[in-house]
Amino acid sequence: AHLKSNTLIPNGKAIWVVRASQMQVQGFDFQGARVAARNGAGIRFETGQLTVRDCRFIDNEMGLLTNNDSQAELVVEDSEFAHNQRPDGHNHQLYAGSIRSLTVEKSHFHHGSIGHLLKSRAAFNHIAHNRLVDGPDGSASYELEFPNGGVAVVRNNLIQQSARTQNPIMVSYGAEGYRWPANSLELVHNTLVDDLPQGGIALRVMPGEVTLKLHDNLRVGGSGPLMATPARPGDEVRDNRRVERSALASDLSAKRRSE
Repeated sequence: AHLKSNTLIPNGKAIWVVRASQMQVQGFDFQGARVAARNGAGIRFETGQLTVRDCRFIDNEMGLLTNNDSQAELVVEDSEFAHNQRPDGHNHQLYAGSIRSLTVEKSHFHHGSIGHLLKSRAAFNHIAHNRLVDGPDGSASYELEFPNGGVAVVRNNLIQQSARTQNPIMVSYGAEGYRWPANSLELVHNTLVDDLPQGGIALRVMPGEVTLKLHDNLRVGGSGPLMATPARPGDEVRDNRRVERSALASDLSAKRRSE
């Protein structure tokens, strides 16, 4: 089903506003959400437990947006987020507020505009088997951000920074201060592709009580350091390898032709 909004949404929030103890949404396209505050979303998730599966969020001001309910839990699987932006940019493809948990698996995020591909303030985050690939025409800031820390497990993703990015950092953690009692980042077994011609950096972790595991990632391209600041005693940083961007050029070109 294709749900397309063609005027300002009267509720001032989203095409669907979800308040449910448990709800599953599967097989819907959400497009065109606009509101007066310029953060109209395909779905605004406010309370309860929500699972979104096999859905597309295209050309809204915000793809999927949550409230800050500390008991809320959101799961996103096999879904696509792209071209969600307000006229002056800044909005995000998926934005999770200060909720209990966010799980995102096997989903595709692309074509951001100034805002981030995925931003989460959740206490616990599991981000696995996704494509966060901005594409040659995208201009996202961070590809992935956890501004308030929390527990973040980021595994087996393809993360690609566009040459038109608004920020040289690909993954950011703790930039707005730590608010959760447990703060740890596990960034492992990912492919990090950097198309920024100069100065690209894979990861920035702000100072604080943080446990960091950064290992077994493949970095493709990127002229800056792997991390914005040196690893600290106790950080587990090992077995991260780098190849030139040209190492994947032929394969990526072939994939674009097949699509």
